[in-house]
Amino acid sequence: MKVLKNKRGEGILAFIAMLPFVILLILLAIQVAVIGYSKIALQHTAKVAVEKAVREEESKIVSTAMQVAQSTGSSLLYDFSGRSTINTEGDTSPGEIFTVKIEYNFPKFSVITSMFRIPGNMTVKAQASAVVQEVP
Repeated sequence: MKVLKNKRGEGILAFIAMLPFVILLILLAIQVAVIGYSKIALQHTAKVAVEKAVREEESKIVSTAMQVAQSTGSSLLYDFSGRSTINTEGDTSPGEIFTVKIEYNFPKFSVITSMFRIPGNMTVKAQASAVVQEVP
């Protein structure tokens, strides 16, 4: 039996064998980055919405919070209006605590969700609270 001593192409075969794992690792890193970005952007959206809302008249607080959350979220996150739920809590009287809670169903790679069993309805959540201010 003759042993082949030509080792040309060995590196390419090793690269091709490792390529699916490298691609999966890159997709996983991108998915983690999307989750992190979504959480930060959502927290910012809730904070901006509650800060602008508590400076409004008592009758406009809830509508202002919803409008600001919708516009801020839409500028930062993909399909925010279709993937998010915005809720408000608390009294709108001056001196009371008012809270904005937002849930966002972030975009997912189907390969990552099936391999790592990430539920399709998994969301990131954020909330911000502030004391309602008295409007002169």
